[in-house]
Amino acid sequence: MASGESDNSSGSAWKSFLITFAVLAGCLTFFFAKSFQSNQVIFSNDGPLGVHMAASAGVFPDVFYGIWSDLNWVGGDSLAANPGMTSLLFWIFGPVGFAKFYCPIALLMFGLSVWFLLRTMGFNDWVCLLGAVAAALNGNRFSVACWGLPSWVLCATAAVLALAALVKSTRSQPLVMSCLAGLATGISVSEGFDTGALLSLLVAAYGVFLYLSRGETVRQAAPKIAIRMGLVVLFAGLMAAHIVHTLVSTQIKGIAGTAQDEATKKGQWEFATQWSFPKLETLRLIIPGLYGYRMDTPEGGSYWGSIGRSATWKSTGQGIARHSGSGEYAGLLVVLLAAFALIQSIRKSGNPYSEDERKQIWFWSGTALLCLLLAFGRHAPVFQFFYAVPYMSTIRSPLKFLHIVHLALVILFAYGAHGLFRLGAKATRESSVGISDHLVRWWKSVTEFDRRWVIGLGSFAGLALFITLAFSIKKEKFSQWLTTEGIDATTANAVSHFAVGELAVFLGFLVISALAVVLIQSGYLSGRRQKISGIALVVILAAQFFYANRPWVHYWDYTYKYQSNAVVEFFKQNAHEHRVSVYPFPVNVPEANQVLSMMHQLYAIEWTQHLFPYNNVQTIDLTQEPRTLEENKKYRDTLPASQAPTLIRLWELTNTKWILGLGGAFAQQMGPALDNGRNRFVLRAAFHLVSKKPDQSGMTLEDITVMPATNGSLGLLEFTGALPRAKLFSNWLVTTNEAETLSLLTNAVFDPHQTVIVNNPVPMPRVAGPNQSGTVTFQSYNPREIVLEANAAVDSVLLLNDKHSPKWSVYVNDQATELLRCNYLMRGVLLPPGKHKVVFRFEPKPPALKITVFAIVAGLVLLVVAVVDPGRKREDRGLDEVKGEAGDAIEDALNGDD
Repeated sequence: MASGESDNSSGSAWKSFLITFAVLAGCLTFFFAKSFQSNQVIFSNDGPLGVHMAASAGVFPDVFYGIWSDLNWVGGDSLAANPGMTSLLFWIFGPVGFAKFYCPIALLMFGLSVWFLLRTMGFNDWVCLLGAVAAALNGNRFSVACWGLPSWVLCATAAVLALAALVKSTRSQPLVMSCLAGLATGISVSEGFDTGALLSLLVAAYGVFLYLSRGETVRQAAPKIAIRMGLVVLFAGLMAAHIVHTLVSTQIKGIAGTAQDEATKKGQWEFATQWSFPKLETLRLIIPGLYGYRMDTPEGGSYWGSIGRSATWKSTGQGIARHSGSGEYAGLLVVLLAAFALIQSIRKSGNPYSEDERKQIWFWSGTALLCLLLAFGRHAPVFQFFYAVPYMSTIRSPLKFLHIVHLALVILFAYGAHGLFRLGAKATRESSVGISDHLVRWWKSVTEFDRRWVIGLGSFAGLALFITLAFSIKKEKFSQWLTTEGIDATTANAVSHFAVGELAVFLGFLVISALAVVLIQSGYLSGRRQKISGIALVVILAAQFFYANRPWVHYWDYTYKYQSNAVVEFFKQNAHEHRVSVYPFPVNVPEANQVLSMMHQLYAIEWTQHLFPYNNVQTIDLTQEPRTLEENKKYRDTLPASQAPTLIRLWELTNTKWILGLGGAFAQQMGPALDNGRNRFVLRAAFHLVSKKPDQSGMTLEDITVMPATNGSLGLLEFTGALPRAKLFSNWLVTTNEAETLSLLTNAVFDPHQTVIVNNPVPMPRVAGPNQSGTVTFQSYNPREIVLEANAAVDSVLLLNDKHSPKWSVYVNDQATELLRCNYLMRGVLLPPGKHKVVFRFEPKPPALKITVFAIVAGLVLLVVAVVDPGRKREDRGLDEVKGEAGDAIEDALNGDD
């Protein structure tokens, strides 16, 4: 230990906890102070404020049963919310507060969970504090949280608590703790989905390791492992039952490319491994900005590596060249002390670690190495064996294994700090001589093993200096190489200068870190200076992360970003009665094409991802869809948007009434060119793109708005050929053959305004002839419930141009009626003549929700049992003996006890 006497009483634990809480809160406040400004929210790529403000986000408790997303495509079934930490925070803070504080709260919780794990493992307060700081500010966790995935941080938090419960189970209350470990593992899966599933494998492996490392034979340990790990699996399954069911029903069942036959798995290999970790980028673990940060980091800091690269990009130039939404900086001091722990654990004499500690170090080192090899994905041969395991091919992105690598490094860092303090306490006592004289004396008496360690540190620093100088000299050649990687010359030059700067900063931190390690190891910071060693490591660690994490923190002024405009306000009017798109093809006039290209960018990035959901505007276009329903894929393959004739039919069938395109005579030109001369495009309004700011310097897409103008270069076009959202048909065709239906939809003879295709076995219309439409009006609209009033002159099929799903029910005059599947993808219902109230209601019935609720209640009861159990006091007294190996020896040495 690096400070005075350690006390394992509850008072000492609370004191240590409060100090750690204060340090973490202070560090995170430094990064996220702007969250306290009323108009500021944290950037989020995966869960922006607009999405949370949308009506489809739902309300509690409905969202636990299911969520219907109506804003993109023709609607779709989304993941049901899980009654967990994320949902609780959203309920407490609301959409805006959630956007402000979700990220820092998740990081705070992760840091505190690591503090709890390390304390449970028997480390002293300084080591626990260091581990908590290293965890909360870890570049991987910090960046993914800032990118919009704090749920992954909460996923890791729950997994860490599961590890802590497993450690506790080896000392007392083994059955209760095993159950709690399982519940925490289930929470991890619920928060992180496939990331949680990977962490659950870690929990299982660590549980088996703990019982096998206690000196018992496999035969003796096997019954305990079977019972306790069986409880972990059982309670994890209970807790995760709801989310696993909704994941399977929305992300696996019916999804294209999830079949487990060899041909499908082979075909999905490139998709599954696109986000692999290039081997050379392992340097990012210790040099944060060597490969850049975000894609938009200024002054040469943009990412230039190859994560996310499409397999065909090199040969064809098509697809994605690179993408970065996360950093992988583990902390130079963290990796240094993790390496120190591993190296010291293998020394034969003077080893600072007990046998149990060495086993822990080897377990976590092996785990880090294996998961790093798996994270390499398609860049190394190891991942293919994991991919071959049944259903592991459904887990996309080998990069997710880096979550485990970073957690393992934090735990190894704790062992490294622990061993360093122990060696320092046993070294030369504090003296009044200066640093240089002290180090000379220590060097004369140091063991050969430690001498080699210090020489190795110096050699590594020398190598880093040489590489920095060589890179600086050759940076122009590096710039030239970057231009072959799809980066323009100006950016390449800025990137090369930025990379040299990052190497220089790394070199500075390396020298400082190495000097601190040597001073502590030599005993210079023992005695009265002992607290300085702990403070010094905390400061160095925090400084490294402060430098590395700054580029990931981005804020939005949401009152500015979500400022509406005339076009969006128009779309908001009866938004549930139409869908929106943009004209996708280039035009022959360069000036017009440039304006249209800008509209495309604005539409794809700012409008569809932010303004539209914030204002509940529905668009046929997608923002994200990593996993596609097989029926959606077949429909889009039949009506590809890349070809004009099928695009027009797609717009027609999907109620895509409003198209953003060029102004002037463009609408009249579209008829002959794209619509077989039917002239169904009409210019309804024209506008220009203008800046929101008087000063246009440094303008981004966020700064662009629209200004209505009769001679505007861009136009709002009405496609009069689009089917209405709801329509009555007295004529219908019946076919249950999917291929026939899709063929009919593209047949020029088929008129979707006169006839609807019904994919259920229903009676044919009694009288054939022109369609006798009748009338349909909306009485109310909610993403979960749509109320219509229909007046049918004859037997009719009511077509609702929203996606069909068996989770929808339909009621005619309050009586349940058969839900029809129409035009392959849409909803419908058969109506007799007369006036009817028709209600379409989203009624998912998740069978596992009650199981998860039961698990939550059981977890609360078990937690109370674990806290109030009288055996806990005996455990706390026994823990002093356990911590004798992990802390008291250090403290005795520091205090001069024999």
